[in-house]
Amino acid sequence: MIDTDKYEGYTPEAWGVDEDDPYRVIDVQECTIARTDFIDIEEEKSWQLANAQLIADAPLLLEEVKRLREQLLRGVKMMNKTPNQTKEGRRNWAKRFEREVREMIE
Repeated sequence: MIDTDKYEGYTPEAWGVDEDDPYRVIDVQECTIARTDFIDIEEEKSWQLANAQLIADAPLLLEEVKRLREQLLRGVKMMNKTPNQTKEGRRNWAKRFEREVREMIE
């Protein structure tokens, strides 16, 4: 499991790939967060561009992880609220929980 607490205090502004230098990831103040083109090779550098985009999307990915965790905990709490239900009742809660999880990930 990822310990998201270790990311507390990161620069919360949106990060992006520099339009003029697609190997450079910057924050909203145009400070460099990372570069992905330090390896000088003659091959196509598409993987370096993909790495830059992944780094740029890190804050979004972190927020999505946190959101999904909260939704899952909410679903588990919802299912635990009715421990004395019939088998059919538990099945209905499970179906509802499944629908909510599917909505989260779509």
